[in-house]
Amino acid sequence: MKHILYKNTSKLFINKNSLVYKITLSFLLSWAYALTSQACITLPFEFVPITLQTFAFFLAPLFLGQIAFYASCFWYIQGALGLPMFFGFSGSITHILGPTGGYLIGFLIASYYLSFLKIRKSKNNITLFLHMFAALLILHSCGTLYRSLFAPFNINVILFFVVDLIKISLILLSLKLNPSEKKEIIERKHKC
Repeated sequence: MKHILYKNTSKLFINKNSLVYKITLSFLLSWAYALTSQACITLPFEFVPITLQTFAFFLAPLFLGQIAFYASCFWYIQGALGLPMFFGFSGSITHILGPTGGYLIGFLIASYYLSFLKIRKSKNNITLFLHMFAALLILHSCGTLYRSLFAPFNINVILFFVVDLIKISLILLSLKLNPSEKKEIIERKHKC
């Protein structure tokens, strides 16, 4: 009897389709998002920092699909409740309503866009780049529009866009160099 009970509970956690597995992985990924927001470059002339968040938010959907979006929702909710999820180990409703609030909402929308597209099954780097570029436009449109409530538009916004464009290019480059994917492509060619 004990063996059957243990066997059933282990399936609950290991089964990738189980709700417990998805919630646990989403929660852990939300904290990974929080950690990447701490790796940053603060510019003296700008109140919006350059962080590694974009890299994490755009990479996770390629491997985890919808779980990446659920993680971004957990990340946002935890930050709104005051947990240290955002830049500078901060989090609160005032942070969400501050100058970077538009970028935070933009991360949610871009994550939704990338997570539900099924682009991770695409092996075409041009398609991946175009979808990531569209998500980047979503992110920066939300951020720039909301930021304009606090400060006038300036050239720094373009700097952030270019830096994020470099980040998504690095994601695509890392996917291109992934040995396991090369093996899958070679195996598919041999089957044809």
